[in-house]
Amino acid sequence: MLVNTNAFILKTIEYEDNDLIIYSLTQKYGLVSFIAKGVRKPNSKNIFGLWLYSNSNLDIFKSNRLNKLGKLKTAVINKKYYYIEKNYKYYVLIYFLSEFIIKNNIRDSNTFILYDWYLNNLNQNLLYSTSIIYLKLLFKIGNGFYLKGCYLCNHKVIVGFSIDNKGYVCKNCIKENIDYKIIYNKEFLETINNIYNYNFDNNINSLQQNFNYKIILNIIKILINLIEENTVFDFFILNEVKGVLNLNWQNHKFNIK
Repeated sequence: MLVNTNAFILKTIEYEDNDLIIYSLTQKYGLVSFIAKGVRKPNSKNIFGLWLYSNSNLDIFKSNRLNKLGKLKTAVINKKYYYIEKNYKYYVLIYFLSEFIIKNNIRDSNTFILYDWYLNNLNQNLLYSTSIIYLKLLFKIGNGFYLKGCYLCNHKVIVGFSIDNKGYVCKNCIKENIDYKIIYNKEFLETINNIYNYNFDNNINSLQQNFNYKIILNIIKILINLIEENTVFDFFILNEVKGVLNLNWQNHKFNIK
């Protein structure tokens, strides 16, 4: 079936002499993989539409079976994000995000909107945009924070955040579960709430009012740990991500009781 869709190029793998296997995040169909025949030949026009992390318009013969590759007909680039190539930390974070989507086989088309938003905001506000995208995608694989109320009883009056159980906790449940590490810092709780309820129609820099660098790093630390628990990543890339985010695993301390 020949389909036309807008897409981001998440990953390219060299195949045989002149071909590429492409992982793309499409606007209409979510995660789609396909083979691009002959694109490594010197006279290929399609290669310019397959720049890594670019946004392109694709015509694909899409397979109806998930385990079978589609086949590229044409690729035309719409937008190339030059800032990614010019800054190593941006490249590492986009690579990590793309691999997370592929490894967890996140196929819903809404992920396209999140990815598009991240690419357009990462170089504006690195920490907040990264915390937002990690939290949203963890929810998609069923491993996000529990933030609708107390994770034990769903009570709406919250006094803390449980590190061990990745969720809000109320006063009564804290008394019954004294072994858990609980963060009581009000600014920490407000920051998590702002990230969770972020309106994508707003300018991300509006979150930067009363910005607390240490708190946002601690939130990202918890999110990275949760990603490690649920997705297998190469040790090197995890260390690179922690490095570009300036995460000192030992020295960022919580207000814990």
